[in-house]
Amino acid sequence: MKVEDVVTILGKPLKITNRYENRGKTFTYTEKQENKMTFPMLWVHFDKELKVDEVFAKKYFLWGMDNECIYILDSKDDNPKFMNTQQLRAAFE
Repeated sequence: MKVEDVVTILGKPLKITNRYENRGKTFTYTEKQENKMTFPMLWVHFDKELKVDEVFAKKYFLWGMDNECIYILDSKDDNPKFMNTQQLRAAFE
C-alpha cells in the first residue's frame, strides 16, 4: 500500500517523521492524552519507496506509564503475532 492509499483510508496524519537512517517515513495518527487514564496510539511506518512497511498500535494505560501492544502488521513477518482487528477497532472507537 502506498502513502496515498493510507491517507485515503486514515486521513492526514498528525505528524510525519523520518525513520532512523533515512529508511522511510513514519505517520503518527494519535497523540498522548494527558488527562485520560487509557488511550490508544497508532503509527504507520513506510519504507524508502514510501510503501507500508509496518502498522503498529499500542494501548497506553495508567496515564501512559504502561502499555499493551494491540496490533502489529509487519511486511516482513509471515506469521504475525498481534493482528486482532476487532481489538484495534475497539481501541479507536
